[in-house]
Amino acid sequence: MPEPQPFAILAPVPLVHLESSAEVLVAEVSVAFGSNSYEVFNKVDGLRDGNPVRVLIYASHEGVEAQPSYMVKWRGWYVGQVWNDDGRHPEEKFRPPSALSDTPSWMTFWHVSELEEMDKKHWFPISKVPKFKGGWTKLKPPRGPVLVGLPSALE
Repeated sequence: MPEPQPFAILAPVPLVHLESSAEVLVAEVSVAFGSNSYEVFNKVDGLRDGNPVRVLIYASHEGVEAQPSYMVKWRGWYVGQVWNDDGRHPEEKFRPPSALSDTPSWMTFWHVSELEEMDKKHWFPISKVPKFKGGWTKLKPPRGPVLVGLPSALE
């Protein structure tokens, strides 16, 4: 297991993409999710010194504002990002099959290895995720990936 950093990434990802990621992870070491939050990943890349960073994921729902009670049910390791000017990942084999029909509009693709749904006893609401200096302020649930503190249960 990688050495945890003192911070993590909290990210909403549509459930359909989380579920179809399993198909990618059968053949590949990581799966790629699209984002326009390149500033977050650039900051993480500057802090992580090449080490993986814990990713905490809650299922997002299209057209529905996230609630503080949404549960972190998935976790993995952020292992890097890939840029592409045309909005598509340069190697679509890393994308969940459910995302391949997305309109190409992403600035970066963040790769997650060891993605898994946690046992129900380990789920926790996003309101319990600690803050991290320069990251999420907890004023409202994030609409994209944000830098957060690493929950003590995951250290």
